[in-house]
Amino acid sequence: NRLNSLVIVEGNLSQLQVPRPNMQRLPYEAQRRLALATMVRLCLRDQIPVFRTQDLAGTAEIVCTLVQEYPKLMQMRPLQYSTRKEIPFRPRRGEDPKEALASQLRCVRGVSQETAKRLVKGHNHMQSFITAMMAAEDPVQW
Repeated sequence: NRLNSLVIVEGNLSQLQVPRPNMQRLPYEAQRRLALATMVRLCLRDQIPVFRTQDLAGTAEIVCTLVQEYPKLMQMRPLQYSTRKEIPFRPRRGEDPKEALASQLRCVRGVSQETAKRLVKGHNHMQSFITAMMAAEDPVQW
């Protein structure tokens, strides 16, 4: 049984009212944050899909699509995006490992070639770089 339940949140979050007995009403931003955190927890922790729609027509469209697609979905295995192959990086023949590491970091959006070279100083491979970054108090300042 892959799909046991799902949640459809219908309407605008501005209409949200979180009942809290014997307590004052939460401000809108706190209510919104609580609703979004609950949706994230349902999706990630409990693996229950959460859909958001604006009105009844959007909800009906999701339900109709689900009814049409459900038989096809049940025939397929779930995709496993979380499994990784632990293949160590090996530089190409004649390539300096430090240059390869800088090239890997260059793929990160916003990291220039000069910044990548500065970051890899003292690191021979990606694992030592990640370990140093995790040990840093504030890796954003790197």
